[in-house]
Amino acid sequence: MSDSKKSFMDPLFSAGGLILVFFILIAINIVFSAVNVRLDLTKESQYSLSQSTKKIISDMKTDVVFKVFYTKDNPGTPSYIKNYAKRAINFLREYERQGKGAITLEIYDPKPDSEEEEWAERYGVRGIDTPGGERLWLGLAVMAAEREETIPFMDPAEETRLEYNVTRMITRIQSPEKQKIGLLSRLPVFGMRSSNPAGQRKGPWMFVEELKKTYEVTPLSPDGENIPDDLDLLMLVNPEKVGDAMIRQVDDYVSKGGNVLAFIDPHPMADPSPFQRGASAALFDDLLASWGVAMEKEKILADFNYSTLLSRGNNQQEDNLLWLSLQPEAFNPDHLITARLETMLLPTAGVFNKKMEGSSFAYEPLLSSTVNSALVENFQVRLSTEDIRNMFKSGEKRRDLAATVRGRFPKAFGSSSEDIVEKDMGKATAPKESVIVLVGDSDMLYDPYYLQRQNFLGFQTVSIFNDNLNFLLNAAEMLCGNESLIDIRSRGEFRKPFDRVLRLQEEARMKWLDRERELIRKVEELNGKLGELEGRKNESQKFIISASQEHEVEKFKEQRRQINRELKDVRKNLRSEIESLGRKVKFFNIFFAPILIGIAGLFFAISRRRRMREQKEQKEKTS
Repeated sequence: MSDSKKSFMDPLFSAGGLILVFFILIAINIVFSAVNVRLDLTKESQYSLSQSTKKIISDMKTDVVFKVFYTKDNPGTPSYIKNYAKRAINFLREYERQGKGAITLEIYDPKPDSEEEEWAERYGVRGIDTPGGERLWLGLAVMAAEREETIPFMDPAEETRLEYNVTRMITRIQSPEKQKIGLLSRLPVFGMRSSNPAGQRKGPWMFVEELKKTYEVTPLSPDGENIPDDLDLLMLVNPEKVGDAMIRQVDDYVSKGGNVLAFIDPHPMADPSPFQRGASAALFDDLLASWGVAMEKEKILADFNYSTLLSRGNNQQEDNLLWLSLQPEAFNPDHLITARLETMLLPTAGVFNKKMEGSSFAYEPLLSSTVNSALVENFQVRLSTEDIRNMFKSGEKRRDLAATVRGRFPKAFGSSSEDIVEKDMGKATAPKESVIVLVGDSDMLYDPYYLQRQNFLGFQTVSIFNDNLNFLLNAAEMLCGNESLIDIRSRGEFRKPFDRVLRLQEEARMKWLDRERELIRKVEELNGKLGELEGRKNESQKFIISASQEHEVEKFKEQRRQINRELKDVRKNLRSEIESLGRKVKFFNIFFAPILIGIAGLFFAISRRRRMREQKEQKEKTS
C-alpha cells in the first residue's frame, strides 16, 4: 500500500476506532443489563439473601406471589422514601430470582379510584396522605394458595429487618399452624385501661405485638392453677410475684420437658412497687436452685464500662452506672441467640450464678458484664450517680446477666412423699430435655427502652434503636425450634457512616484543636481587657475616652479581629481536607467505571486494528 493511501486511511481508522469503542460501550451496557449481574460488596452482604432464606425458599411446598403496591410517580413522595422503595423492590427481586419460578413479584401503581387501589385496600395495605394531598402507597402482600400476609406500609426505619419480615411471612403462609406461647406476668404487658374512667385503653407492649405476628400468644393468670399442655414455650416476665400454685405449675411444666424464657428483675421499674418482693419470691428462688442457678437477691449490677448517659432535666446529663448499655463484647458470640447482636439496654439488671458445680445441667452465659463492675444494694437506685460512684468498688470479675440452662430437670416440689423420695434418690428425671433461658431484667421489654414511635404524615412509624427486641425474638425462635430465622434477624445499618471521612475529621480536629483553643483564650483575654478599660471609667467619664484609651481600645480590637480571622482559617482548614477527599471520592464514583470501560474498549479497538493490519500485510506478502 502506498504512503499516500496509508495517510488517507489513518484518520479513517482512527475515526472508525472511536465509533467502534462507542458501540462496544453500548453493547457492554446492553449485555450486562440483560444478564443483570449483581455484585454485593457490602460488609454484611446487605443486598443479598442469607443462606437461611435460601434454604427456606428451596423447601417451599407452595408457590408464593409478592404483590407490591407503590405509587412511583407521586410528586409528593419524599426522596428518602423513593430511594428506599427502589432498594426494597430490588431486594424483593432477589427472592424472585432465588425462587426460580416458585416466587413471582408483581408491582402495582394504585392510582386514585383504580382497581389497583381497591386491591391494595382489600389486602390491608395502607395509603398515607402527603402534605400535597396525594396518597402514597408502599405496601407488600405475600400470598400462597388461600393464605396471605401483609406489610401495610414498608417503613424505611425497618429496612434492617426487611429480609427477616419477608422471610417470616413466607414461613407463616407455608405453615399456617401457629406455635403457642404462654405468657405469664403481673405487669400490664397485654395493655391496661387508664386510671381515668373516661381514659383510653393503653395497647399491649410492642414485644407482645411482635410475638403475635408469628405465634399464638396466650395470657396466663398469675393466680391460676393450670398451664396448657400444648404450649411450645412458656414465657415468664417478673415471675417472682405470681402465686404459689402457678410456680408449682411452672415446675411441673419443666419437669415434663417444656422450654422456658424467664425475665427475672430485682428492680422492675415498670412495676408500681418494684422494691417489694412477692410472697412467692422464696418459692421461686427454690425453683431456680432446682435448675442449678442462683440469683443475687435484692441486688443490681453497676458497670463503669457499660454506663448510660441519661437526661436529668435542666439540660443536664449524668452517666448512670445502673443502666447498662451493652456493647459487642458483652454478647456470647457462639450462641444462636446472641451471635449477631450488637447493643442492648438493661436498666437495673440482676445477675445469675451457677449454683451446682457438679451439676449435670449445661450452663452457658449469654450476656456478661465487664470486670469493672460490682453488685450494689437495690435501694441505691434512689441515690445520685455521684453517690453511686463514690460507693462503687469493682468486683474485678465478669458477671452473667443472662444465661441458658439445659438438661432433664426433676420436679422441685413433689406433690407427694413418694415424689420427694424419688427426687432425693436422684431417680426423678424428666421425659425429655428442657432449655431454660434466664434474663436478669424485665424492663428491657418495655417499649421506651428499645424503640421510638413517630408520626409520619398521619402514619405511626416505629424506629428500633437497639437489639432488645431481637434478643427476645431470637430466644423465642430457638426455644420453639424455629432457628432458621435467627441468622437473618438484622441486615445491619444501611446508612453507613463514611469511616474514612470520620477518621480524617478526627485527625484534623486533633491537629487544629490546640491552636483553636489558644485563639479562643486570646479572644476571651482581649474581651476581658476591653471590659476592664470600660470599668475604669466613672459615671462622669462614661461617654468620654482619652486618646491613650482610644488607642488601647483600637489596638485590642484590631488584635481581636486578627485572631478571629486566624480562627476562621483554622476552622476552614478543618473542612478543606474533608472536602478534598469528598471531591476525590465523587470523581472516582462518577468517572472511574466509564474511564475503565473506555480504556478497555480502546485497547480492544487498537488490538483489533493491529490484527487486521497484520492479516492484510500477510495477505500482501502471500500474493
